[in-house]
Amino acid sequence: MKIIVVVCLIIYKARLVQGKNEVSVLRVVSSSIGDMLLECQTEMDIKEEVIQSFLNFWDLKNSADNKEWGCALECVFKKNEFLTPDGKTVISDNVREFFKAAGADGLMSLRMLDLFEMCKDDAKKIINKCDNALEVTKCFRFGIVQLDWAPEHNFWNRTRVHPDQIPEQVTDMVEAPQPTRRSSSNVWRRRLNRSNFRRLASYLRRVYCR
Repeated sequence: MKIIVVVCLIIYKARLVQGKNEVSVLRVVSSSIGDMLLECQTEMDIKEEVIQSFLNFWDLKNSADNKEWGCALECVFKKNEFLTPDGKTVISDNVREFFKAAGADGLMSLRMLDLFEMCKDDAKKIINKCDNALEVTKCFRFGIVQLDWAPEHNFWNRTRVHPDQIPEQVTDMVEAPQPTRRSSSNVWRRRLNRSNFRRLASYLRRVYCR
């Protein structure tokens, strides 16, 4: 409990990275990955119900524990060349360019790369490539949701926006507002288990407390 409060205070006291339209970037990222999943479905004969289950990907209530998810995601990683051929190392330039192509500015793309690399490192003991890809993606999802960058849960059921209508994403360094009440720490305690908190706390320290 004390650790949670200290981290929250550090974040409030520090200069925060804040921006506009991060959710729009994640919508584009989600659409790109969704298109690739359909390609992988054809190539790997993935069941339709597995693909349909991705429609609720951004809902943390979705446990995302289907191994076929992992194999489909491993296929997506390959198509984007996110990892070296042995699947052990992140190809940073490719991951960052993927995020920038979705509309992320330089700083946001770097933060997302940091999160992806942290999640990959956290899953390094998982040998099976499908299981590894699934764990990396679940960790990445958790971080994006906690940063409030995730699209709506029903995103894939919404009408797509023309690329020209997607707002520009811009990140600025701004002074963080002082907390107005203490209840926020209780929210963090409810939402994070110990393992997830350690991962997210490490990421937040790197992002916000430099």
